[in-house]
Amino acid sequence: MEMQPPVTVFIPFHEDAPFLERAIGSVRAQTLENIEILCIDDGSTDGSVAIAEEFARGDGRIRILHNESNLGINRTRCRGIREARGEFIFSLDGDDALEPNIASIALGYARKLRVDIVEFQERIHTNGMNMHWRLQDKTANGKVRREPLKYLLHQHILCGHLHHRMVRREVYLAALDLLGDAFCNASISLYEDLAHTVAICKVADCWTKINQIGYHYFTRRGSISKPDDTTISAEKLRQLIAGQIVVIHRILEILHHRQRPILLRFAALHLFPALEWLQKLLSPGDYADFLAPFLGQNKFGKIFSLEKFLPAKLLATPPEEVIFT
Repeated sequence: MEMQPPVTVFIPFHEDAPFLERAIGSVRAQTLENIEILCIDDGSTDGSVAIAEEFARGDGRIRILHNESNLGINRTRCRGIREARGEFIFSLDGDDALEPNIASIALGYARKLRVDIVEFQERIHTNGMNMHWRLQDKTANGKVRREPLKYLLHQHILCGHLHHRMVRREVYLAALDLLGDAFCNASISLYEDLAHTVAICKVADCWTKINQIGYHYFTRRGSISKPDDTTISAEKLRQLIAGQIVVIHRILEILHHRQRPILLRFAALHLFPALEWLQKLLSPGDYADFLAPFLGQNKFGKIFSLEKFLPAKLLATPPEEVIFT
């Protein structure tokens, strides 16, 4: 494509062979034909690459990039955003699908309203059931909202999903600069999109929501953005928790340690149960060694009362402050 396409649909995939045809096919079926389809293979070994390459041979809009190894969703996502050529970016997991008219509809709203973010609705497919999240306030459909970060943080539950949001590329690039290279190069496999969303909303000028189903989310464990937590090992759980802490810590820095209540709700739903689970899997000493650096990280431990997850005798010697790299 010689000219900049209005939209890039970015598809990161890892071991998604049974589902990738559905994902790529849903993008090729878009009523908006002038799009870039950017696929990034994150070290797949299951035939996913062959499926993507077969599509690319018959569709010049498809571009395939390969990570040298399995880098995880955070690093793959950051690479994809920098590689994208479109004016706006959709994020599509390799095992999900888009509605065929969503790119055209979202782009129409973005240009008409001159917004940086268009949020649409999703249908969740889980255990044979379909759930549809709709706008509760019908008057919000197509309403332009200034100060996207303020609006995001005033929701009862902090929703960081990127898959049901189309984002202006230059805004997303500015958000990556705000997140910083250390974060973008961190191996985070869960909730990384929460930090991305907060950064996007901080640099964006305005957004809108539309009452239009655009995304089909299929719950499946083991994909690049949906790790398997059914038979998780202690080491894997440690990685997931460390990633969550890095995400929350970076958000606190972006917000200058404001909006703690909403982050505490997030931690209560996701971080604290995982810590309790890890405590059962590790010896007291190993558990203390794992948690100690986070207790001293710029008052992070105090803000989130992480001390309550350790026996008092293990807190006799305060840990030295550790800086994430």
